[in-house]
Amino acid sequence: MSLKKLLDEKRITATKPDINEIKDLLSLAARDIKQAAISQVAPDWRLAMAHNAVIQCAAATLNACGFRARLKGYHETLILSLKYTVGLQNSVINRLNVFRRKRHKATYDRIEVVTEKELAEFLDLAGYVRDEVFAWLKREHPELMEDLKD
Repeated sequence: MSLKKLLDEKRITATKPDINEIKDLLSLAARDIKQAAISQVAPDWRLAMAHNAVIQCAAATLNACGFRARLKGYHETLILSLKYTVGLQNSVINRLNVFRRKRHKATYDRIEVVTEKELAEFLDLAGYVRDEVFAWLKREHPELMEDLKD
């Protein structure tokens, strides 16, 4: 699969890259990663914040490539798109999807479904994704990174 296939499947649509939107998305991701580290917050919500940071990073990279995810399957599409934008490995995409489903369950179905071990793993993974996204943007779209802090 590729971005072209995602486009053909109508999972993404073409758009003009918007530098302000990209910077806003990356700022939201930075905020959410920082907030997810607050230990006084319940693990379920901390996972949700870290997941949101990953989603914002993925939306930023997709926008930089001139695309936007459609609403149906939004989170799944954004996570998958990281394979074709940033070049994340399948093993990372698979872990992100495990946590996506866990976040969904914690948000809509049950409470206290996230263990501290899972949370620690996902916080590390979210930080890794953010770092990879920033490195990719610096390499592929340096104009977007001129006044944005790491």
